Amino acid sequence: MKTVFTLAPALLGVVLVSLSGCEARECDGTKKVETNDQAKNGKEDGACMEFVSTKTWRGETEEFRGDYASGKNVSIDNSQGEIRVQRADRDDVLVTFKPFVARAHDICDGEEITSGDRCQAIDDDLADQEMTFEEDDGNYLVQARRHDSVNSLGADIEVELPNEFNGRLTIKQNNGDTNVFDMGDAAAVIAQSSNGDCAIETGGAPLIDIRCENGLSDVAIGAITPGDGVRQIYKTDEDLGELVVTFPSTDEPFSVSARSAGADVRIEPSNPPSGCEVLGDDARSVTVACNGATDEDPVYTVRSDEDLVKVSLDFH
Repeated sequence: MKTVFTLAPALLGVVLVSLSGCEARECDGTKKVETNDQAKNGKEDGACMEFVSTKTWRGETEEFRGDYASGKNVSIDNSQGEIRVQRADRDDVLVTFKPFVARAHDICDGEEITSGDRCQAIDDDLADQEMTFEEDDGNYLVQARRHDSVNSLGADIEVELPNEFNGRLTIKQNNGDTNVFDMGDAAAVIAQSSNGDCAIETGGAPLIDIRCENGLSDVAIGAITPGDGVRQIYKTDEDLGELVVTFPSTDEPFSVSARSAGADVRIEPSNPPSGCEVLGDDARSVTVACNGATDEDPVYTVRSDEDLVKVSLDFH
């Protein structure tokens, strides 16, 4: 099953919402710019830019559903807009797209209004976005992409998964916040975000790979599950934003290897958590071993290679 849809102008029920940001555009006419070149009589024409406040228009919300069977994976790819994923009391996958575009507040002044407060320019922008809900070999791809349009065109994506979801959740975020709620028994939680805060609850996933390049990384480990899969939450020396990882109260053996290029790794509570021991002589590179953990038990790697990033470990 493959469903690919593009929102057409005639189907867009658009609501005008609040002002946000600004848009640069060329001025009418030119301005004079001083120059030391006497051959130009001390003046020359220069580029003129003005910045105007923007309004955000939203397209009609679209919902799509797909059957879920044990082991199916879900991948979400968004160029701009929030990603929100949660489990719910349902037996299928529900995907909701909420398209939007922000443009200069006066873009429709003097233009024929096509519906409500929008004009053809807004219709054209919104129509340039393709939203994909596609099943391939039993796995789902959820994707929003814009085609040769303004950078402010995007869509918020909300995904509801059944409580029994046990596949791999993979997220690729370009610009926007990423919010993932308790993933229960997911086989893996993998997230790559270029810009935006990340708040991710991994559940008991035995494979974790999370990098939020620019923005807060707030990751909560829901349960310690046996296995030797990769379990890393990290930032490179090009990334910014605080990195916080929370671990559950448990009798399961596990360890955390934490490294901070800048300040000391913060551990809460400040005394070693019950059943845990803090190892290492360098406060910027520590190991926390809990419940008699050995090399055979799960190891979580938390690290930042950027001096400006604060790294925190919270133990309940």
